Amino acid sequence: MKIFNKWLVALMVIATVSCTGDFDEINTNDQNPTVVDPGFILTGVEGSIMNRYVFTSDLFANETGSLAQYFVKHFYTNENVYNFRGSMFNAYWNTYYNQMLRMREAAKMIETPPYSLDDEAVKTNRKAVLEILEIWTWTQITDQFGDVPYTNALQGGENFQPTYDTQEAIYTDLIARISSVVTTIDNSAGSFGNSDVIFDGDMDAWERFANSLKLRMGMRVIDANSTLGTTAVQEAAATNLISSNAQNVTYEFQNETFRSPLRRNDGEAAWDDVVIAQTYTDVVNAVEDPRRGFQMYDWGPGGTFRGFPISDKSWADLDQSKWSYSYLGWAFRYWDERADTQWPYVMMDYAEVSFLLAEAAERGVITGSADAYYTQGITASMEYWDVDPADVATYLARPDIVYSSANWKERIGTQKYIAHFPYGSEAFSEARRLDFPVLVQPLNGTQTLDLANRMLYPNDEVLLNSENTAAAISRLENGNTLTGKVWWDVN
Repeated sequence: MKIFNKWLVALMVIATVSCTGDFDEINTNDQNPTVVDPGFILTGVEGSIMNRYVFTSDLFANETGSLAQYFVKHFYTNENVYNFRGSMFNAYWNTYYNQMLRMREAAKMIETPPYSLDDEAVKTNRKAVLEILEIWTWTQITDQFGDVPYTNALQGGENFQPTYDTQEAIYTDLIARISSVVTTIDNSAGSFGNSDVIFDGDMDAWERFANSLKLRMGMRVIDANSTLGTTAVQEAAATNLISSNAQNVTYEFQNETFRSPLRRNDGEAAWDDVVIAQTYTDVVNAVEDPRRGFQMYDWGPGGTFRGFPISDKSWADLDQSKWSYSYLGWAFRYWDERADTQWPYVMMDYAEVSFLLAEAAERGVITGSADAYYTQGITASMEYWDVDPADVATYLARPDIVYSSANWKERIGTQKYIAHFPYGSEAFSEARRLDFPVLVQPLNGTQTLDLANRMLYPNDEVLLNSENTAAAISRLENGNTLTGKVWWDVN
């Protein structure tokens, strides 16, 4: 027995020694790789940020759609009167910050073997794509909250309590970053290929997006910092901008797994509480806008486009049927069931660029005809919605549509509001900046509420980053309330 034990021990030693040469290979889990293709990260990031960007019609994530007064609920009416559940602002904040952290990780992977073996121009272009996407994401966060963690943010476990930068400092740096990154792009080289769901790796398109985004940023801050805004607008206007609907920045949700959130949460699974707000239907009905029939169902009495009032009253309180009101149009909800391709969701388009140029011309920041750019913007939006050219011509001839320098903010602001539908974040930002169209003060019982101007800092930030959040709150005129204004909203 002792001899057997000695041989057993000897065999174990031999086995142990013989295995040490393959130890790393044996103990590496090939199902949990430590290095990930940055293209895979980009695909996921684009899907996640677009899901948040258009996620305006769900029970638990109705933020910018409500604030822009595109959407209301006809039964669970909490958000109609600004009674947002605490998790909503956490979700908005966390999604964008988490995805920007993933963008930073992807940028590091570009320099990590085997992906560091790519051509240098390709690597630079990949970094440029991530940088442009990150800058866009920063604007989404700061436009809704104001001052936010920026310089010391996105450090992971190294800093769980970052300080807040002022919105002016953030925008100043973002404009500098967007100006810098376009100079690094090599249009003759590739980038992410089809891992890039937005542009399929087309660097000409990413350059146009960056320039057009700079135009938007410059115009957004121009009232708060004229020098910063004017310079950015003039520089952007002299570059290659989005100049047709074929060049729009769009995203298509790909399949049943990545289905459009507006489809998932506005009509499916018996969830039909979200309807079009009366604010919006009043705007488009007043001018008999032909885009109405594409943007919403006209289920109201007599075939009219009937929006739901912005109050705490449900359809039952109003003694109406829930089907008496207009719902989001079929293109957003069911397009992928009726055609081979899904509806393209817009991040930025030719219509918006045209309206920005119209405003810049009206202000004298650039040369050109404000009237011509304004008409170009309306036409581009109408063509996007496939409106008949004869109806477009009739619409443009209306006295209440024809451009007027005397009330240019009303004309441009209202048309941008219609063209941005149903994307609440940009509509809410521009309605605050231009003060048109005039949004409706919600009615909570008998109390008329003051209009919201920003999102609340999330509960997690208030509790877990309390000192730095308190410092940011102290800079707000009304504290951490919906009625406080962000820096660029000076009117």
